[in-house]
Amino acid sequence: MDQTIRGTKRSWISTLLLAVAIPVCLGIGFVGQFGSLMMLREVRMLERLPVTPLDAAIPGPIRAVGTARPLQDSDQKTTFKSRWTDTPSLWVRSTEEVKKKDSDGNSHWDTVSDRTDFVDFDLQDSSGMMLIIPDQGISSYINESWQNRKGDRRYTEYRIVPGDQIRVVGLVGDRDGRTAITFNESGEYIPILANRPIRSIRSSIGFTSTLLIVLSVLGISGSCVAFMLLFRLQNTLAFVLVVGIMETSILLVGGYIMLSRDLQASHQSALDSEQAARKIIKSDFEKLGISWDGKWLDDAAFDQASKAAAPGPRIALIRENLGARFHRTEEIRNRFPQWVVAGTAGVPSLPNIVDGSARTEKSTIQTARPFWMMPFIGLIAGLVLGFIGLRIGMNRVKLKRLIENIPNTPCDEVEIGVTELVGRVKDLDEEDATRLTGPLTDKDCVWFDYHVQEWRGTGKNRHLHTIERRKKHTQFCCEDDSGHIPVNLDGAKIISGRSAVKKSGNRVYTEKSLREGDPLYILGSGEIDESTGDSLMIRKDPDGLPYLVSNLPESRIKTRQITAGFWLLAIGMSALTSVMLFVTSFAGTASAMAQLLAAMGSIILVVLVVLIILYNDLVFLRQRVLTSRSNIDVALKKRLDLLPSLESVAKGYAKHESDTQKLIAELRTSIEVADDGKNDDGTASNQALRKLLATRESYPDLKANTVFENLMRNITSLENEIAARRQGFNATVERYRSRIHTLPEAIIAKTFGFHDIAFLKWEAKMIAFEDFDLAPTPTEQKESSPPASEGNRPSSPPPSESA
Repeated sequence: MDQTIRGTKRSWISTLLLAVAIPVCLGIGFVGQFGSLMMLREVRMLERLPVTPLDAAIPGPIRAVGTARPLQDSDQKTTFKSRWTDTPSLWVRSTEEVKKKDSDGNSHWDTVSDRTDFVDFDLQDSSGMMLIIPDQGISSYINESWQNRKGDRRYTEYRIVPGDQIRVVGLVGDRDGRTAITFNESGEYIPILANRPIRSIRSSIGFTSTLLIVLSVLGISGSCVAFMLLFRLQNTLAFVLVVGIMETSILLVGGYIMLSRDLQASHQSALDSEQAARKIIKSDFEKLGISWDGKWLDDAAFDQASKAAAPGPRIALIRENLGARFHRTEEIRNRFPQWVVAGTAGVPSLPNIVDGSARTEKSTIQTARPFWMMPFIGLIAGLVLGFIGLRIGMNRVKLKRLIENIPNTPCDEVEIGVTELVGRVKDLDEEDATRLTGPLTDKDCVWFDYHVQEWRGTGKNRHLHTIERRKKHTQFCCEDDSGHIPVNLDGAKIISGRSAVKKSGNRVYTEKSLREGDPLYILGSGEIDESTGDSLMIRKDPDGLPYLVSNLPESRIKTRQITAGFWLLAIGMSALTSVMLFVTSFAGTASAMAQLLAAMGSIILVVLVVLIILYNDLVFLRQRVLTSRSNIDVALKKRLDLLPSLESVAKGYAKHESDTQKLIAELRTSIEVADDGKNDDGTASNQALRKLLATRESYPDLKANTVFENLMRNITSLENEIAARRQGFNATVERYRSRIHTLPEAIIAKTFGFHDIAFLKWEAKMIAFEDFDLAPTPTEQKESSPPASEGNRPSSPPPSESA
């Protein structure tokens, strides 16, 4: 069992994990961003392509809608029977799955086979018919057509059968002398075969892009956390700024590269389509015998062609669809920030194909909103995670800042209010003090947390289940070189590096403890000890400030708090980014700019929160300075009121003892005279003895020196208290001034008027005791002096001399 205090220093394992986490998290960020940008580019490709009648198809990318038909008058196989249902089909994806159970007893479906079969078929719309040549590389969005389960097997088919309405995105080309749509050649398109609207596909791709950018932001933030922790950089604002710069730079550079390539490729693809269309239209004009000067805005020639016989109507359709594509491409180019990228990348505008008045509904890019449930769930999850991450993360940051802002206080100088102590654990010296023994180690302690857990489940569901959990503590003292002060652990958050672990069978026993002699760090509040009423103890602050007790060094506690705080802030910022992106997804738009603005928006929000924390820190430090100055005034007023009273008491006691000593001297003289035989009957001796006994009974303890010692002790205590409060004042001033002169607090201090406060200067010496006139006045001394005579022996020295 390990009974040593761990966690005093960062281990090499932690250092190694942080070093590995930097490239891993950064890689996740780059992969997520790359995937997101590629999906956004796919969305742009689909947005730029209007639905084109088959009769107006030209070589290049096309998006068409029509009815699937078997090939007519063809030697090829026109249909085939589907794998599971023998349904005559044109395209079928068939899957076979088997139900399996893992070691935990959970069921899941494993794919046994996933096969796609197809034949060439025709696509027919109102304008004509075109050959479709499917390929294995098609992104298929075909709804489930049939499913059946037999025992632990599940069979599913996704089919296109003759008569189905389908959507196609492909590349128009020539196949054996016939115009066909193919999917296996590169181009500015996404090969799609679907029986659902392209708009829903765009929304699905856009939503996936949103999820990937959230993953990217989380990865970038995680790499920044690991970097800051690896090099022990614990400034929260610096962390947020590093995250902001990294995220903004990566998203900006990646987005610029993607947008510039996308704009250049789309511009070139549009020009290629324009050249192909020009050749077709020029040939058709020649067939019709209509003169065309090659200008797309020659409305007279196109109007004449549209009224002529075939291929006249096709000329008008080609021009209309090419104009719609050009307009869509220009609409995307003119969006922000695409127009900025286009200007820097040298992508010019496309020429007008048709006048604005002649543009049709095909020229408009329709919004593609996802099903409301998906972004709504993402929005709620992002809000919850963002709130939890930022709330708990900021609390950890505030605790770390509080630890930094409060200086250490010696145990004998603790005052009422928040304080910080560094010492060691000490048991109470009282005989009836409660003693604790660790359940696992059987060692004496002042606090323990005993945890019994049992392994349950198997495989992925194997986990530790709590059987027993006990926490107990007793009152103890915090001791340092100056003294000690009682500590009450009620309501304290205890961080212990002393841990003992024992494994027995499938059970794990853990004990954390605080023992006498352990190093001790306390952030708590000095409060009146109710058991005594005249002394202080450390306990939880009544105003709700954190109460922290640990046997780890202050530096490790701050590191633990800031480590958790940074990770939680990274999660919170990523969640806020997702919230902003999900809000924009409701509008049906997805863009790199939205991603960049969302990431920057979350960072700006966190920066504002951090600035609020820094401002509150400065207010807290300034209030501590004012409180420290007020404490000095209280101590000075205490000295002013108490010292005259102490002086009067000591002076009165000195006069009382002087009178008593005078009487004793007279009695001694009388006894000595009686002993010399001057009074034979002994009456004088007996009377003197009775007076002496009476005086002894009335004044059994004549110790003026004790009174003077108490006087000096009280004076020393008062002066030391004032000196300690002056030192505490200067310590708070030093902490305050160092903060208002360092960035970024200096900017806040300048903006909100946090001014310098001067240090307190004084002569560090005690009060001079000769200033106190404690000797009897000359009149009192004359009255108290015994009459001079030759027979008198010297009496005891006067109290004033001894004083």
